Amino acid sequence: MFKFFKSLFNSEKVEVEEVMESPIPEKPINGILLATEHDVDFIFQSVLNEAKVGHFNQDFLLPMTHTGLKKQIVDSIHTGYSPTASGVVPSKFYVYKKNNKQVGFYWVIEDSKNVFELYMISVVTSERKQGIGASLLSHAESEFIGFKVKARLYHPSNIMLAMLVKSGFKRGVKQGKNTIHLSKKC
Repeated sequence: MFKFFKSLFNSEKVEVEEVMESPIPEKPINGILLATEHDVDFIFQSVLNEAKVGHFNQDFLLPMTHTGLKKQIVDSIHTGYSPTASGVVPSKFYVYKKNNKQVGFYWVIEDSKNVFELYMISVVTSERKQGIGASLLSHAESEFIGFKVKARLYHPSNIMLAMLVKSGFKRGVKQGKNTIHLSKKC
């Protein structure tokens, strides 16, 4: 995985255009939406915050990985594709908004034909235990009805593990040294 991140750093530096914030709408935005360029910094910071506590790959904490991670986020949002260790694959980010504020996201990639990986789910610490993570998972499952969805978790992700198992995900035969592999046909 580290080699992959390193290869992303050698690519062109990703510039995120400055986007003028639109005025806050009269009615608060709540719910799960496809991510936009306004969500890039939130997603990026969420990944770093979760990597710090072991929920995501700690290689994301290395400054040399930041350009590559931002490229993955930006490319996914703008083109629907992201560079990964397996090549360029279909990729989407969804963001959960509560009163116009981002409070969670999930990232899904197409791992192979008709098999999707729920690559990340994150909810900001202050918004946990309110059903937001379960809503993100339910939304992901509804997007991929009829398809196999898999997830890899780092061992400290006990709450996420319990949520996936409760939703019907089963542990796979193949398990990683530092990760737990699960899957489900949605």
